[in-house]
Amino acid sequence: YIDLAIQGWEMLIKVITPDHSEAWGAVHHSLGMAYQEQTHGDQQRNNIRAIFHFNSSLSIYTRSRFPTESYPHDWVKAQRLLGMRLLMKQSGEKFLNIENAINHLKATLEIYQMLGAMQDWAEVHIAIADAWMQTISAARLFPGFNALQNYNESLSVYHKSAHPIRYAEINTYIANVYQTQVESKSQEMIEEAIDHFNQSLSFFQHRNTSQDYLDAKIGLGTAMCERISSSRSSDLEAALSHFSDALSVINKTVHPKEWAKLNYQMAECFVSRIEGNRTLNLASARGHCESALSFFTIETFPEMWARAQCTLGWVLASQQGGNRGDLLELAISHHWQALRVFSRKDFPQLWAATHVHLGEAYTNRVNGEKSKNLEMAIDSCNQALEVYRKNSHPLAWARVHDILAKVYLSRDGGVRSENVEHAIRCWRNAIKV
Repeated sequence: YIDLAIQGWEMLIKVITPDHSEAWGAVHHSLGMAYQEQTHGDQQRNNIRAIFHFNSSLSIYTRSRFPTESYPHDWVKAQRLLGMRLLMKQSGEKFLNIENAINHLKATLEIYQMLGAMQDWAEVHIAIADAWMQTISAARLFPGFNALQNYNESLSVYHKSAHPIRYAEINTYIANVYQTQVESKSQEMIEEAIDHFNQSLSFFQHRNTSQDYLDAKIGLGTAMCERISSSRSSDLEAALSHFSDALSVINKTVHPKEWAKLNYQMAECFVSRIEGNRTLNLASARGHCESALSFFTIETFPEMWARAQCTLGWVLASQQGGNRGDLLELAISHHWQALRVFSRKDFPQLWAATHVHLGEAYTNRVNGEKSKNLEMAIDSCNQALEVYRKNSHPLAWARVHDILAKVYLSRDGGVRSENVEHAIRCWRNAIKV
């Protein structure tokens, strides 16, 4: 049906000129509607054609010169659909597409309010907020305030009592905004995220197989891990509980990436865990890392693969059971694997952290020649100090100096008195922080 309609309108548009303004605009509007509903063929091609025809119709269907009594309904529909289509556009400059989409969506708000179509008005605010969220992937400064403002506007329509599902979904969106503030995230933002995730779960708790439930559980677990409070131990226990709930219902076959990422997050949580048996916590962390690596590969998800490699390396180096020498060899191997992805240029913090782990592993290494292991440890620590400066990373800087001090004190090569002087100097640096 849609194919036939498109063929008919495409033939019609060849004989109608812009001079027949009302008919010309109406046919372009119909073609835009048809292409945006087309489900087969090249979807990006369909999307670009829909954008072209909506733009063409809006050159006629203007607020000041709308040819029929259908104003403002067709105009506002074309503006909204054009905005949504621009958000889906993959060609062109990403941020410009988003900016144009937001402008078209904003244009509809006054009309929906005039018509009393408040749910449409609220949905447009949600779409605008979603658009601002997309600016993260457009390599621009993330304007979280704009997203929050629009999500909160939608909550003035979607009240908890009348629209509990949408209310809960929007609270999840708001929580995600606070969690996405990677560079400027404060503890206040983390508390806001926790509050909004809890509001979402107050509804989704009874729908524990839904994607919304999973998103809220994983988000809340992540926020609890990031939280810095006097009850760190109970926060980590709560995080593990939320992650475990999510892992018990997530479908690995349907959502393998999410399943693998969740396993990685659980591994990180077990590494930091205060309660329970340390040996068992490390064993659990190792198991979850290995599960994550059963899906993540360097070709498909290089960063997550490298993160899991690095965490697994640290866990293996920390485990006490089994053959200590073999565990340290595995740890060193996993850290070097991580450095295949973590370069100083692209991942300076992770690059430095991995070198610190290598420094510790080489310091404790059982196999190989001790003097060479200690030289490798010194080299790894010195590389980490290229990123970890006293002013910018005081705690990490102090930790590396503490490791270096122990290495120099154990060092066989060089002049013994100079090694001792190096060790003392490193410890003095460490205690300055």
